[in-house]
Amino acid sequence: MGNKGDVVGSAFEAALADLPRPVRKPPSRPLNNEEIHLLENLGNSCPDWSEVRLAEGSNLGNVTGCRFSGEVLLGLSESTEEDVPAGFDPLVADSTIEGCWLIGCVRVVGIGLLKGYLVEDGSMLERCGRISCDPGSVFGVGTPLSLGLETGERDVPLFPWLSVELAEALSGGETRSRLLPEYRRRMDELLRLRLSGPGGRIGKHCSITDTSIVENSFLLGNVEISNAAAVRQSFLMGDPGRPASVRDGSIVRSSALQWGSMVDSGSVVEESLVGEGSTVERQGKLVSSYLGPNSSLGEGEISASLVGPFVGAHHQSLLIAVRWPAGEGNVGYGANVGSNHTSRQPDQELECGQGVFFGLGCSVKYPTSLLRAPFSVIATGVTTLPQVLELPFSLVAQPFESRPDLPPALNEIFPGWVVSDNLYSLLRNERKYGRRNRAVRHSHYPRMLRPKVALWAESARQILRECSARDVHFKVPGAGKNFFTEASRKKGIDAYTTYLRWFSLEKVFGRAERLVGEGARGDEAMDRVLEDGSETSVRLLRQEYPEHDPQTLLEEYNRLCEELKRRLGESRLKDRERGVRIISDYSLVHPSEDALLEDLRDELDASYRKAADLFA
Repeated sequence: MGNKGDVVGSAFEAALADLPRPVRKPPSRPLNNEEIHLLENLGNSCPDWSEVRLAEGSNLGNVTGCRFSGEVLLGLSESTEEDVPAGFDPLVADSTIEGCWLIGCVRVVGIGLLKGYLVEDGSMLERCGRISCDPGSVFGVGTPLSLGLETGERDVPLFPWLSVELAEALSGGETRSRLLPEYRRRMDELLRLRLSGPGGRIGKHCSITDTSIVENSFLLGNVEISNAAAVRQSFLMGDPGRPASVRDGSIVRSSALQWGSMVDSGSVVEESLVGEGSTVERQGKLVSSYLGPNSSLGEGEISASLVGPFVGAHHQSLLIAVRWPAGEGNVGYGANVGSNHTSRQPDQELECGQGVFFGLGCSVKYPTSLLRAPFSVIATGVTTLPQVLELPFSLVAQPFESRPDLPPALNEIFPGWVVSDNLYSLLRNERKYGRRNRAVRHSHYPRMLRPKVALWAESARQILRECSARDVHFKVPGAGKNFFTEASRKKGIDAYTTYLRWFSLEKVFGRAERLVGEGARGDEAMDRVLEDGSETSVRLLRQEYPEHDPQTLLEEYNRLCEELKRRLGESRLKDRERGVRIISDYSLVHPSEDALLEDLRDELDASYRKAADLFA
């Protein structure tokens, strides 16, 4: 993550860049008798017209049927913005307006009460009940988010520009105590400088329609609220073409929505942050959590959790008290990832690694650590015991056969199974995440082939190698509350070896390719790369290939790519063979050719060709 102190500073710098400065009251004057008479003839009323002021150049001809009270500033004019739709003219009609500033080309039509807001150019408010803001509101900023623990020890104050990386640093480890005071200080400063004021703000190009209540909320940039039940004490922000939106019966309270996020179809978001490009839909429930960029929650519940990017929870399921900053996983229907209550305190938790897949109806008991078991699968219907699992790419499943000599609660684990038997899913997900990335401000996500995962795979292989040969292995450090067979041990060693060779060859050839691009010869570039023995990929490559001259490595890379292509095809073929065997018309509706499989094979071929071209 680099210098975590810089993460705090950069977050607040981004906020200062985005937040407009408090608006100074534009030059204005009281209404004259002729203007008051015009407004009254248009059906408007006010107990004290002296409190209504008019900005220079303001047009009163489109102000009809309104009731004004308190200090109101009318600054209605044609828009100065280029992207305001043609024919969008200022209109204020059939509304009760109290203590507001209306500046620019705004439409306020059919609002039961609009109170305490600055409404800016290009905004549209139509057919709503109450849109109000009380003096001194902080719009939900500072609300505690329980990022990984319900009992408060990992709480982080809500800040709309909070990133997953910063949330991870603030919610745990030695960085929490070091960074949290500075984070709080900067937040107080921001509230004082930019968010303190007499009321709320409905920024340029915002739209609020057919909504019952919007209360004490700040709308920055392109925000859409349509047919929502309520938005209270919240901070919503959008970019051009990427609005934050709340729709169709949804409720947002004491929360923040980042750019391009959406809360839809009767969902509830409370004391939470919905990250860039993420969605809460189909009556999903997000409580005291951070749902990271590009993630989706539908129907289920996420509570007291830090969930990273590209996590899908599309069905009824529970995720509670989880720290999962790396994300890139899935929560299946009926999964109960949340046995955090011992009947004494709800103080148990789960730390989760990148790419973990929680299958249908599984139940994960706490405390559990899957941090060093990234890209693992908890299979359908499995109930796991509290444990530390440190075998990446593994499958945890119910025992395939009865084992009367083992405790009945143990599950069977297949170390490295995702690499050995399910490689298609691994590469498909990498492709999918790249294609589905909707985040612009949070655009860096770690790949599956990276040093930290390689070190964990190396450690896992050593765990398996140190097991003496026997039929069944259990009580193995790092294997959790699971057992594995001797055949699975050998297959796991092979899977981890394949991964380590893949990682080291790709990284070494990739670095050499960059050097060649800078003008070095291929053999010279390889020599320079291989000199750096401190680099994880180089150390592993030397370990895996004692004869590591460039030509030998190129031949090994070719063999490895062919092996990966074979495993890709076999892992996909299993699905087809089973489908044809069971479903009568499977072959008629499922194409025999898999375009994605061919693309993945082509990518492996292209990787090898790039390496070969270094020495052409």
